[in-house]
Amino acid sequence: MSRAEKLSAEWEARHDVAARGHHGSADGVQHHLAESRLQDALRTGATRATVVPTAQPLPPVPSPPARRRWRLFGRRG
Repeated sequence: MSRAEKLSAEWEARHDVAARGHHGSADGVQHHLAESRLQDALRTGATRATVVPTAQPLPPVPSPPARRRWRLFGRRG
């Protein structure tokens, strides 16, 4: 495209957005990103990072501390 054609296309795009009265939605951007990521993943030679399993088992999760009874000020008992 020549420089004049690019400027013409840009003006038309800006005019269309102004005529709609709002900016383009984020849905189009999200769709484009999802499509490009999918194409990258499907491309031959693309590999996914693998998680190497650890030889040692994970330590047990400690139990939460017991609830304390809070003393309310001004009350007895």
